[in-house]
Amino acid sequence: MSRSIRGHFMILGEIFALAFGFVGLPPMMLQRSRYAVDFLTHQLRSSAATDIGPTNKTSTDFSLPDIAYFYLQNTLGLSEEVMWRVCFHSGSILGMTPRNLDNKVSLLKRMMNLSDDDVRVMVTKQPAILQYSAQRNLAPTILLLVRSLGLSKEELRTLLLDSPSILGYSLSNLKRKISFFFNLYDGPDGVDSDSVRKLLLSTPKVMLAGVDTGLRPRVDFLHREMQFSQDELQRLFLKNPLILLYSVEENIKNKVSTRCTWPT
Repeated sequence: MSRSIRGHFMILGEIFALAFGFVGLPPMMLQRSRYAVDFLTHQLRSSAATDIGPTNKTSTDFSLPDIAYFYLQNTLGLSEEVMWRVCFHSGSILGMTPRNLDNKVSLLKRMMNLSDDDVRVMVTKQPAILQYSAQRNLAPTILLLVRSLGLSKEELRTLLLDSPSILGYSLSNLKRKISFFFNLYDGPDGVDSDSVRKLLLSTPKVMLAGVDTGLRPRVDFLHREMQFSQDELQRLFLKNPLILLYSVEENIKNKVSTRCTWPT
């Protein structure tokens, strides 16, 4: 990397650190930082074009750019709007090497048969997935989901395209969530894993709810206050999984007196 490119990139990094390192940054400073970022990004591109000059690369040349920003924008094809979101929410990604980022993207594609568009959707929804380690975070999390839930690649793709932030949970947290759903669908003949899989794939966002702060209080309230049996709850959640995301105080309690309106 040439000295001028490196210099622009270091300045860009300092601005990101200032702009995104403080939660309470005033709106005016944030707007000015955005203008500065846009300006320096333009300078960065100009320097790259000047210093590197024309190349003879073809569509079969798989060499990676030297800077993470260019990898994200040119290789992954992220739009300017998404690039801003990436920088705003996960600015440290710009300090990673393109090879590091490419290893993560390749792993995601391989383990879920993702297309380039799929990757862009996931990064747009959850830029932080590019901050996770491929070997220490992404791969173990994906393997846990596959082995625990018996997911195919296509089912795994459905789950994580909808809610890629699932990849950010610790293994112990995910195990607790999965165990909760297995216990919910435990019956005389054992755990109905097919129903668990069907529920999670129909509404992946239920995996984002906390066990102690959301899922268990809602199930307990429905069971104790609304007198639903275990079997009724199982059928209820399969028909309307979003109930598991309702607020007890603001939504579910209002339905206590009209139990007959709940689909069972």
